[in-house]
Amino acid sequence: MSKHETQHTTDTYPHSIYKGEGDPMITTFVDRFDATLVFALIICVIIGVIAFFTSWFETVGVLMMLTIISIMLISIIVHIRRRPEHLRAPQSDRMVSIAIKTTSLLRQGLTEETAMEACSIIKDELPDVSAVAITNDRRVIGYAGLGCIHHQQWRVIKSAYTKESIRDMTSQVVTSVGCIDTCCPLKSAIIVPFILRDQAVGTLKLYYADPLNLTEDELAMAESLAGLVSVQLEVHELEEEAAFVREMELKMLQAQIDPHFLFNTLNTIASLTRTNPQTARDLIANLAQFYRYTLEEGTEEETLQESIDMVLHYFDLEQARFGERLGLHLEVEDSLLDLKMPRFMLQPLVENSIRHGMRPDGSRLTIWIHAEHDQTGRDPHIRISVADDGQGVSSRRVETILLEEKSEKGLGLALRNVRGRLKHFYGLEAEMEFQSHEGEGAEVTYIIPYRSPVETDR
Repeated sequence: MSKHETQHTTDTYPHSIYKGEGDPMITTFVDRFDATLVFALIICVIIGVIAFFTSWFETVGVLMMLTIISIMLISIIVHIRRRPEHLRAPQSDRMVSIAIKTTSLLRQGLTEETAMEACSIIKDELPDVSAVAITNDRRVIGYAGLGCIHHQQWRVIKSAYTKESIRDMTSQVVTSVGCIDTCCPLKSAIIVPFILRDQAVGTLKLYYADPLNLTEDELAMAESLAGLVSVQLEVHELEEEAAFVREMELKMLQAQIDPHFLFNTLNTIASLTRTNPQTARDLIANLAQFYRYTLEEGTEEETLQESIDMVLHYFDLEQARFGERLGLHLEVEDSLLDLKMPRFMLQPLVENSIRHGMRPDGSRLTIWIHAEHDQTGRDPHIRISVADDGQGVSSRRVETILLEEKSEKGLGLALRNVRGRLKHFYGLEAEMEFQSHEGEGAEVTYIIPYRSPVETDR
């Protein structure tokens, strides 16, 4: 049984786990307090009755009756604090209100802006909650309520309970927050993870200034809210993937019939028809193979060997144009040539290197393609990279390229297409890195899970 399975029951989220200092069961404490009140009430009633029938205890009897009334009032107050169903506003109404207000918001994804607005909505709808925080798997990205100065947005997650909630995908009830600020009004908290595709991508944190406000009902409500957010985030992921696939298909079609590339290649072929007719014929064959590949339909995957063949056809066409200014080195393990992978994962990166790496001074550009087993992780993975020694980009540009979600052209578009295909085929199992130094070249590396030909054919 997997770790994920052992952590979960048949519910969306596992049973509550109480953490922190002091008595771990708040409801047990309140129940014991109620029992003590009942016992004290019975004793007071007996003493009060005896006092009324005994003349010299008349004063004591009045005091006993006042005590009874006081105890009854205290008991009523405690039960109000526990908010039984007939004394509190129905939580279902609040949940519906939160759902209506956050649905369109969180379907935009878990960002700084959406998290901040969602925190404000939840805080306004839940008056007993003193503060609300939303985190991703690394930082606090949204916060509303008390303690906002030291529980600030974009603070790196330091709470061991939050890290545990993300790691184990479990709800945590913390009876003592233990804030670094001794003046912090927040005393207890509920932490519930957002589960997306069997992985925790963040948490919802509800803080309470009064520990008596933290009950089993609050935990159930927090888990329902986190489940609601998780569903909205999954809807966002699905819509984003569908939109990306549609847009990528259009972009790829436009790239496949790039008039500039075709025009330049035909010009090169035309110039060789008289001086070197054999080379011209070879280039025509390569051009036919290239366009047959790009326009081929009916398959989403290919072997690494087929992907390399596509790169070689494309590179021959470009080298005919640039001559000795271009060089290509392949360093690929033979055992990986039958590896199944998504189409269009290498050629766009090689094209990117040529388009953005060529120096104006006409110096030589060399491109390397590496493919090897990656043994650094627990599960077998494949590391594939395309590197060049071209112009490169500045460190500031590197920081923004991968964030260019709306890129319509250039380096950002090519990387976005590759990253999108990785996400579409492998989900969170794949990683992509981009490194570059101005004047020293660039390198794109992606790591994908290893799937043997036998596994992919099943």
